[in-house]
Amino acid sequence: LNARILGLGLLATGDISEGIRFLEETIQQSQQTGRIAIAVRSLILLADLHLRLTQLHLAQACYERAIAIVTEKGLPRLPEVSEAHIGLGELRIEFNRLDMAEKSIWQGLQIAQKFQPMSAMRGYVCLAHLKRAQNDPGGADEYIAQARQIAEQFTVTQVDDLYVAMNQASLWIEQGRLDAVAGWINQRGLQTDRLVALAQASEDTIETH
Repeated sequence: LNARILGLGLLATGDISEGIRFLEETIQQSQQTGRIAIAVRSLILLADLHLRLTQLHLAQACYERAIAIVTEKGLPRLPEVSEAHIGLGELRIEFNRLDMAEKSIWQGLQIAQKFQPMSAMRGYVCLAHLKRAQNDPGGADEYIAQARQIAEQFTVTQVDDLYVAMNQASLWIEQGRLDAVAGWINQRGLQTDRLVALAQASEDTIETH
């Protein structure tokens, strides 16, 4: 546990290589001492770090490793592993492996809905992006609405509401619904002209791929 805390501190100060080393050490020690939940949480932290460095395949390996550990230990429904399934699904959307992505996300949601509401919220957001990738705007709207419903149940912080709102705006941009984006911007007192221009540029970029 001390190694994990120190690893997080090193990451916060920008010492990425040392942070990775300490997280790996924590994972190894946790597995050896049977602290599987800590090992899984540390692997998810490590995956998040790789994502920030755009090391997608290394992040994928961390998620798969976390899932393999709980499977080997006979703990496939350990609450912490929901994030690994959902994270893996999110990456599979990026890799355009949509059927596998949907399976992974639902595996995570089956665990998260009971034990990890914030993970469930992220899962529904991922499903919304999956439906967008499948050219199903109605399905995307349905799942982002479910994510918003979870976010609205928590009043301690506005971070979850903002997370869902930003993803809603992102979906609108990808769908070319710039009027909805403009309304979202106006509600928050942001610079409409600038953000709509960015949205249009993003739409043009999507069309060229």
